[in-house]
Amino acid sequence: MENKFADKNLDILLRKKYDEILCINGHLLADKVYRSLKENNPDTKMRLYLWDDAKILRKNTHFKYFDEVMSFNMDECKKYGFKYMPMFTQHEWIGHAKQNKYDLALIGTAHPDRIKLAKEIYEKYKEKYKMFIYFYHPDFKPDFFGHTESLKYEEYLKILQESHAVLDLPLYKQVGLTTRPFDALLTDTKVITTNKYITEYPVYSENISVIDRENPVIDDAFMTDSYVKNDKHAISVREWLDNILKD
Repeated sequence: MENKFADKNLDILLRKKYDEILCINGHLLADKVYRSLKENNPDTKMRLYLWDDAKILRKNTHFKYFDEVMSFNMDECKKYGFKYMPMFTQHEWIGHAKQNKYDLALIGTAHPDRIKLAKEIYEKYKEKYKMFIYFYHPDFKPDFFGHTESLKYEEYLKILQESHAVLDLPLYKQVGLTTRPFDALLTDTKVITTNKYITEYPVYSENISVIDRENPVIDDAFMTDSYVKNDKHAISVREWLDNILKD
């Protein structure tokens, strides 16, 4: 597939010279695409942004063609010398609803380990907290609050607006942050996450609670205390792009 895409599109890509070249992840393109772009644009800075952990990408041999590699994963930035850049959000700040409809919201793509953990939390707290759960997969309908169509982004934000907290269950080996802690900043929603590394990120505050994946226990006080206003803010697409291209 890599070579087929390259053979079909490389000639088109090389017809022009570029002022900026920005790639996201890029692990599904043949290395010769990047090599050819670099040769054809010797004075252009090539930048790579990783919004997935480098260790789960299909390959990393294309990294060497870029002048700068940025990542959402602070741990990998320290390990490999990448530049840290948080994920952007698709919306500006909109604030929270006057009254919560849900205590806890969980919205995400269906993965076996995520569903297993969600079931455990649901069974433990379904009598105590009112939950909104929505699992999505385009190819099949999961057996636990499953849907074959994803929520529209506006619908997703509305659920966050009406929820005291959002439950963040990243994949088992994921270290970098998902978008949920940043989306929650748009709606002044608290976050409960199993990602213990979040305490090292600038987004971390008293509005975030870390729970143990192996023994998930929700703090009652965290669920009753109000959201605390602070100076944390989500980065818009414009801010994200400006920061990436400022050099």
